[in-house]
Amino acid sequence: MPSQGHIEVQVLVDDQPLLEHPDPDHEAGDDHQMTRYVEVKAGQKFKVNVTLLPGFHFQRANHVYITLHIDHQSATHWGAVSYQDVTARRGEVQKSWRKVFHGCALKDATTSRWFMTAYEFGVLGIGNYVETGEAKAPNPVVFEYHPVEGEKGKAYEFKFLYRNKKILQSLGCIPRSPSPPPDRELMLQRSEDTVRLLKQRERNHNLEVMSLRERLARAESGSRAGSVIDLESDASTLVGSREASVKVELDIKPNASRERSTTLKIEPRSSVPPPPSFTDTKQDHDHSVDGSTLGSRAKRTREEAMLDDDDELLEMAPPPRKPRIVVDLTDDCAVSGQPRAAMD
Repeated sequence: MPSQGHIEVQVLVDDQPLLEHPDPDHEAGDDHQMTRYVEVKAGQKFKVNVTLLPGFHFQRANHVYITLHIDHQSATHWGAVSYQDVTARRGEVQKSWRKVFHGCALKDATTSRWFMTAYEFGVLGIGNYVETGEAKAPNPVVFEYHPVEGEKGKAYEFKFLYRNKKILQSLGCIPRSPSPPPDRELMLQRSEDTVRLLKQRERNHNLEVMSLRERLARAESGSRAGSVIDLESDASTLVGSREASVKVELDIKPNASRERSTTLKIEPRSSVPPPPSFTDTKQDHDHSVDGSTLGSRAKRTREEAMLDDDDELLEMAPPPRKPRIVVDLTDDCAVSGQPRAAMD
């Protein structure tokens, strides 16, 4: 960490200082507080190095008190630097002085055994220590001090936050890993595949449209040809008579153009002319008197009778009137017993 007030604090891993990153959310203001992020991995052992640089002034103090607090650990590690321990002139350090916190002696509350520990990074937010060996019980120390009042006696605070690389990138402390340069051959191949796929889709669409058009044209031509064939085949047997009937069927097919095709089916019921009316029969009978048409009328026997047996109404001559018979029953007739008929 950059020196502040001629004090330098570093975190060492394998005797190498860690790279420090400033806090992006820290607001500049108090020069006595500094926060830095360091990139570490769980399980790494570390040390804390505190150095008093030349130019540090004791002011009116005769020693400097240093404390180390590790998160989630109740123990506080401390050290003191007296004025006599450094090379100073008129209270100003002339030669740098260093204090390293590489471990501490702890006591097991169960066995009352003292052992040395080393500092180790744990999982995010959890401190840890590792036992390194046996330790002697430290001598009891009675320490009494009176802090220097005012701005000159204000303590400097150095805070280190350790995180992994991914979290530091998300916080914006370090830049994200640059993306690899694009592969030109791969991009060219993808472009060619895309163009080929688009062309194939367009070709399939055109083929589908052409197939639909051919089917539509074939359906229209087939309907027209069928109508012409029906007309030609049935018109040869048609006779202008009242026996023929025409049947019209309208075939509607829902398609895109909403076209309608009409099919005519002509079904003749009879090709024989209708029988002559009563007046024609009478005229033929008149001609038969001379004997000119008797032969032709004689041939019109059984077939004509079968054909004439139809549901058509024919005009028939009224039957001749019969004479009425009037019976007069009077007293005279009753006496004689013979009825008298009167002709009307």
